[in-house]
Amino acid sequence: MQKQILYPSLVARLFSTNIDFVVMFFIFSPIMAIVNKWLFIYRFKDFMVHYGINTKDDELMNKVFYSPDFLGYYSQMDIISYVLMTVVVFLISVAIYYIYFWHRHGWTPGKLMLGFRVVDEESLSKLSILACVKRLFGAAFFMVGVWFIPFTSKHQALHDKLAGSIVIKG
Repeated sequence: MQKQILYPSLVARLFSTNIDFVVMFFIFSPIMAIVNKWLFIYRFKDFMVHYGINTKDDELMNKVFYSPDFLGYYSQMDIISYVLMTVVVFLISVAIYYIYFWHRHGWTPGKLMLGFRVVDEESLSKLSILACVKRLFGAAFFMVGVWFIPFTSKHQALHDKLAGSIVIKG
């Protein structure tokens, strides 16, 4: 007797994704605060040294970024490069989060809370690292790809199709 596979609906999958966003917020907020401060000090150390700014004073550090002296000392491109560095660090952190949970456990915390697993479509086993990376890149088109779910027999989003994965209940 073959076990019946149940596929979660679009709404259930969107709900699990929202849970993951909340979990990531609580994980990454304190980490990114530390990383942002470190990157800020690293990127703008010349200014800090020139003006004798104590980098341990958080209130002063917050004021530095908006000061006319700071904005005159650095070009817009310098400031944009700092912002891009923080965005890249955040995106790498998110990629590690998803790839780790999909490959290691077959779920993310949001999917675990709802009883879903992400598995290989053919073998129903855990995803390979390559499949996880494909799924992650496909998820970049989430806003479009998610609309595949109601129209496919296995409720697959675009990122599932690209990675050869499915999301199942149980």
